[in-house]
Amino acid sequence: MSKKVLMVLTSHDEMGDTGEHTGYTVPEAARPWQVFRDAGIDVDFASVRGGEPPHEDMDEDDPVQREFLQNQQERLRSTPSASEVVPDDYDAIFFVGGHGTMWDFPDSKALADAAVDVYERGGIVSSVCHGPAALVNARLSDGSYLVNGKRVNSFTNSEEAAMQRDDVVPFLLQSRLEERGARWEGGEDFGEYAVADGRLVTGQNPASATKTAELVVAALRLDAPPRRSLDAAGRARIGADSGRLRAAGIGAAPAWTPHHVGVDPLPHRPDREDATWRGPSIAIIRLGRAPAPFSGDGEPGSGRGRRPLSSGRPRREATGGGAREPGP
Repeated sequence: MSKKVLMVLTSHDEMGDTGEHTGYTVPEAARPWQVFRDAGIDVDFASVRGGEPPHEDMDEDDPVQREFLQNQQERLRSTPSASEVVPDDYDAIFFVGGHGTMWDFPDSKALADAAVDVYERGGIVSSVCHGPAALVNARLSDGSYLVNGKRVNSFTNSEEAAMQRDDVVPFLLQSRLEERGARWEGGEDFGEYAVADGRLVTGQNPASATKTAELVVAALRLDAPPRRSLDAAGRARIGADSGRLRAAGIGAAPAWTPHHVGVDPLPHRPDREDATWRGPSIAIIRLGRAPAPFSGDGEPGSGRGRRPLSSGRPRREATGGGAREPGP
């Protein structure tokens, strides 16, 4: 059965009291849509109030954006409202950014409920740029904020200031996520940056839309029963599909689950659990394991690569013909 993603768009079209038009940012919808389509993943759309959502920042010279609006024109004219969405129908939810989201995403109980429903069923919650505004008031069944304690990325305070919107938007998204307990991190302003913490995937800005969607696709491609803990057969299947994981110690701990999926600018290290994604890289799959300690110069957002300190476990080194154990 095909995986299915719900892409959610803002219905708000006014930039505060400025008189300027806003809405969802077209490339933040078009690029992920392209990634999902090319991966064979079914996509549905919804908006806060339903109907045709407003949009901004359309680049007429971008063939992907033109194709998106032309190909999906009829569906975008009559999106269902957030209250009409059935979260159980989806394996992932993707909150598209755009300044309009800052006004109608945070207070939409239907959006918060949908995110929590997908997440607590074992699905993937994802967003890009201002899209995480949908998560600032989302609380899990235990009362905690969905983003609390998790690595999260979004449009940055400094990016908002650079666009002279910091005194226009109702709040600063980075600051609000931090207030909710998120372990916020980011990259250079307007550069590509995306992060995955378990089943929560977030990207920083329009330049990060493709990478964010790729992380979602990688997570959805895990060949396992509906994102529950894998049994022995499931672990064996993933091990057979990904030779790079043969040194990860599958079976050394109970209830191994696919924990982090994404891309890494460093060679694959099976003794690492988490990573930050920047720039061109390769897709990898990791199984949940306590992360090795990291050196101080690799903290998130530092602009430098994260270098795990030695964990005492043997590592596999990549060679032209595959992986091999390092010599003495």
